Amino acid sequence: MNQYIQHSRVINETFCSQYINLTGASSIKDISRFKLNKIYRALAVYWKTFYLLMHQQIDLVYITPSTKGFSFYRDVCLIALVKIFRKKVVLHLHSKGFRAFEHTWQSYLCELIFNKSHVIILSQKLLKDIQFIQGLYFPYIVANGVPVMPYSEKTTHTTFRILFLASLMESKGVFTLIKGVHLLIQDGHTNIELWIAGSIWKQSFQDTLLNYVKSHQLEKKILFLGPVYNEDKTNAFYNSDIYVLPTDYPQECFPLVILEAMQCGLPVISTFEGAIPDIIDDGKTGFLVPAKDPIVLAEKIKILLDKPEITKSMGDEGQKKFIEYYTLEHFETSLVRVLSTILERSSAHS
Repeated sequence: MNQYIQHSRVINETFCSQYINLTGASSIKDISRFKLNKIYRALAVYWKTFYLLMHQQIDLVYITPSTKGFSFYRDVCLIALVKIFRKKVVLHLHSKGFRAFEHTWQSYLCELIFNKSHVIILSQKLLKDIQFIQGLYFPYIVANGVPVMPYSEKTTHTTFRILFLASLMESKGVFTLIKGVHLLIQDGHTNIELWIAGSIWKQSFQDTLLNYVKSHQLEKKILFLGPVYNEDKTNAFYNSDIYVLPTDYPQECFPLVILEAMQCGLPVISTFEGAIPDIIDDGKTGFLVPAKDPIVLAEKIKILLDKPEITKSMGDEGQKKFIEYYTLEHFETSLVRVLSTILERSSAHS
């Protein structure tokens, strides 16, 4: 989302902005790993921030803090630096995990960064992640949004095609989905195909998936596409019948990939993690299922497999909801409104 903000015409025409890249990981695998170059990057961020605070008129500092590993402590130090200069701080929470600090010494760090900071969350359901923090201002809510993808013609396929598109890590639920599809095939539903697209998290986990597929003779039913981007990603959505993300990822908040699937007219089956229940209207735009339960997951897929009219109706309803709430334009407009409100209220009290 930070990249969308940086290149947003609406945001940059409304505010005179300076951007500092906080990213310390070169890939998703590096997020929770400590590397020496992360310290060098953090020091560079601190120096650039200090320079801007010293030499420019800064009215507001917008930060998306991390809750994981080194990045959490890096962001705590950055926010503390900004507060030394008595600048207004806006914390936009794009991941969850603060609640894990509730009964630890890190809870004091949470109070330090959240005290007198303005907070934006993605959904009301995510409020519980930070409710334990003392001195917390009541947060604003700004849902994520994604750009409208170019339309892609659907190719004719005779199978019922299920798409999984996410990082290939266990907590994203891909193994649960493979087991669910296997159950359906064992039950005689052979007219299905599972496309698995995404980057490898750990080679050992991918080997586990491949061994399972091979040992149960599912090679013709379960296809591994690898990472897909741009046109290939668009084609994967438009040439699938449903999208499934049975995630139990601890930091799962507001998966953008679900929004992308909705805009392509796909029913979505996912779990109760994070803000997902706010995105998916259970029984209307898709289904919500318990995590790590291939039996229930298979039952919901079977409904859509057996009843194409429900699949079509749910896909249409999801597409309508995307257009109404989750376009990038909606996100930009909402964020500008919230930031403008914070600036106006701060000026009124100064």
